[in-house]
This record gives sequence, structure tokens and C-alpha cells, in this order.
Amino acid sequence: IIPAGSGLHELVHLSQGEKLNLLNEFDRLDEAFDIFLIDTGAGISSNIMYFNMASEERIVVVTSEPTSITDAYALMKVLFKKYGTNTFKLLVNMVESTRDAKSVFLNLSNAVEHFLSDISLEYLGFVPKDENVARAVKQQRAVIECYPESASSKEFHELACRLLASSKDMASDGNIKFFWRKLITRQ
Repeated sequence: IIPAGSGLHELVHLSQGEKLNLLNEFDRLDEAFDIFLIDTGAGISSNIMYFNMASEERIVVVTSEPTSITDAYALMKVLFKKYGTNTFKLLVNMVESTRDAKSVFLNLSNAVEHFLSDISLEYLGFVPKDENVARAVKQQRAVIECYPESASSKEFHELACRLLASSKDMASDGNIKFFWRKLITRQ
């Protein structure tokens, strides 16, 4: 998992030689990892668009907050209208129950279907509100390490299993090496 604040902005502005060196390093990582998850953060800035366009799959994380739903809709709209991206997975975060998660998904899905009818939106699941997440953040550790039996840890485990299963279905151009090549050379 690569968080948005980990120098991703600088990747967009590398020289050609730096890009080639970076590609060689990522080629070496290809065998070590099944999936790279890049947390781009919210919004529709050029960097967020850049990393979304280089990705084989896009997981939109949304909460029940109106601003989050608006941001998610805007991201999908821009990626669809400007870049032709029409397939998204939706993960609902920080909700009390499955029912709440499905409600958020259905509300967003209905808006997408009504205004952006060519978009396919798949429900990936949800991560429940969990006090243990805040505790783990204070310890600067993953919740799944600190509190493996917590509700959020169990959902993260299930999510990881679903993502790994879907990554095995991806075509050969969906592996890590091709992702980074596409990312670094796209400008």
C-alpha cells in the first residue's frame, strides 16, 4: 500500500533517465508483490487523475458523508467524461452496518446510473466504524496487526481476499511491471 503522501507527486515530474531507473527497480519488485494499492486521496487534481489513469482498476472509497459522496461522484464523472474510464469498484468506509453501506452504495449507484449511465459500479464491500482503527493509528501500526479480531480487521482480511482473487483474473497487462511502465511513461 502506497499512501498518497509518499512522494507520489514527485513521480509525475521525473526526468526521462530517472523514470527509466525507476522502471528498472519496479521490474525487480514484480515478482515480490501481487498487488500495489495506491491511495491517491480525494479529489480530482491532475495527480489523482494521473494515477487513476495508470491503474488497471479503480477502487473508490466513500463514506456516508455528503462531501465524500460528492467527491466520489465527481471523480467517476471526470474519469468517465474526460478519459473514458467506465468501470469502478466502490468500498464504503466507516459505516455502522452492512445496511448503511448498501444504502450509501445504492444512493451513489442510482445517481451514477441516472446521470452517467455507461458507468459500471461494483460494490466491493465495506469497512465498519471501529475504535480500534484510531488506536492503531496512534500506535502507527496497521489495525490488522494490533487488533486482528476487530471488526475492521476482519473486513480488511475479506477485502484482501477479494482483491487477490480478482487480481488473478486480470490480463497480463495488469501486472505491476506494466502498471509502473504505463504510469512512468504517461505524460
